[in-house]
Amino acid sequence: MKVGQLCVISLAVRDIAAATLRGDSERDLAVLYYPKYTGDFNTGYCTSQNTGSGQGYSTELACCKAYFGGQASGFCYSKLPNPPTVSPTANGGGLDVWYPDYKSPFETATCINDGPLPNGIPTYDSMLACCKAAYLGQTSGACLAALPSPPTVSPTGAGGLDIWYADYNLDWTKGTCINKAPIPNGRQTYDSQLACCKAAYNGQASGACLSDLPSPPTVSPTGAGGLNVWYADYDLDWTKGTCINKAPIPNGRQTYDSQLACCKGAYNGQASGTCLSDLPSAPTASPIGASSKFFPIWSGWETGHCDNDPTKITSGNTYFYDTQAECCDAWFKEQASNACLRFDPTYGSRSPTQAPVL
Repeated sequence: MKVGQLCVISLAVRDIAAATLRGDSERDLAVLYYPKYTGDFNTGYCTSQNTGSGQGYSTELACCKAYFGGQASGFCYSKLPNPPTVSPTANGGGLDVWYPDYKSPFETATCINDGPLPNGIPTYDSMLACCKAAYLGQTSGACLAALPSPPTVSPTGAGGLDIWYADYNLDWTKGTCINKAPIPNGRQTYDSQLACCKAAYNGQASGACLSDLPSPPTVSPTGAGGLNVWYADYDLDWTKGTCINKAPIPNGRQTYDSQLACCKGAYNGQASGTCLSDLPSAPTASPIGASSKFFPIWSGWETGHCDNDPTKITSGNTYFYDTQAECCDAWFKEQASNACLRFDPTYGSRSPTQAPVL
């Protein structure tokens, strides 16, 4: 490289350095600001000199916010060319961020903006945001009450909270939803008494929770003294089973909105039609005959067969087929005796698609 070229490069570097120092606005130079730690957090500030103490920021303000945002002294901000005006949010001057006062008990604690900011504590842009995040579920309402303009809370009962929860101190059959303070630890809460009853006491045969509502819903019983839900009466043999709405509902029993829905869900395929015939307006059923469904009768592998006589259905048998051949193929396909296909069904004749009887 020639001496002349070296001189040109040296002059260019010198000009850039000089422009940087004097803040030359005519040059598009990227100046970064870095934190300057002095040993005391409250006297730290940001500088354009890379001290190797952290990431650089494009503006001095951004650097102050990132590294000295909780600085009670405000020293970093005071060194800016045009220091921002900080409006104290509390008497005596406070930070422009809020944080929970974990030194106080949860039920009496509030959010504060006193300096210095404790290390590692979450901060919020407003006192309200802090209360909502850090003291959600605080039954005393101490944090919200400390706001300059506390929100108006409309109690849903005498001296009550605006949220509801299940009162598990009572027996479940007599349980209701309440809004008394304090809320038990870990208890699920709901926006309304009705929502609480539906979630926490769904299927409550006594209806105690719903009856405790200010305007209880009108429940039209579907039978004398009956509930408004139906369930299968498994005390009876399946072939004779019906759906009932008597209280109390057995524990864990599936319920349905109507008697018809229960029959369809719990007694689908019931050849006797007992459940459907018990409906107030029973549907017209086809007489038992050639159209009856086939079902397996297990009397041993080589003697097992399929029939369509509903009186022979065993309790719990819910497997039904349109033809004898389908039933035999499903249950006794590899039967060496061919007893299933040899069997003469009670109604109709053997399946025309069966193999010849040997």
